[in-house]
Amino acid sequence: MTKISSSEAGTFFLAVVVISVATSPLSFTLGAYGEIFYREMMIVWVVSIAALIAGITVGETTEGERFLSWWGAILLILPSFLMFAQFMGIKQDSILIDIADWAVLLATVPYVGYILLSVTTPEAMELRTPKLITALIVCFVTVNALSFGVGANNSYFMTCDDFTRAGDQPPAGCWVPPGFVEGGEALAE
Repeated sequence: MTKISSSEAGTFFLAVVVISVATSPLSFTLGAYGEIFYREMMIVWVVSIAALIAGITVGETTEGERFLSWWGAILLILPSFLMFAQFMGIKQDSILIDIADWAVLLATVPYVGYILLSVTTPEAMELRTPKLITALIVCFVTVNALSFGVGANNSYFMTCDDFTRAGDQPPAGCWVPPGFVEGGEALAE
């Protein structure tokens, strides 16, 4: 079994935490509500636009590499496409919008996670051990699958009142404990 240096182990831990914190709320919301709300989409859009502008501004580095690839730019433009489509009144049930929604979810969000990771934890891009690179991807997928699962099965983990107190609309099928009414007050016995 290959031993991992303390430095690379620390980088791996930080990378797993950063990418999990950045992406799991999207998965939870998708699981709980069956869609991603404007708050999460606004975060993805803002990060995408900021990264796109930064990439265009930086252009080519002193090492002769483009900081933002052409395919990265396309992924970062997708959330703006969705915002523009909404502005233009293109129907949400349009097949083009559905494809763009899934592309944002499956491609842009992980890419935005990658950007956040590379900017906030640049040493994460220096992970060289194939085992750690694979484990990072597995952790990303696992944490997001678990977040989706907890969201989809929220009635086992939290109550409707938990959502209300957090300022959210309770999802359909959330759990109302016996003896409680909306707002969390106990019923008089």
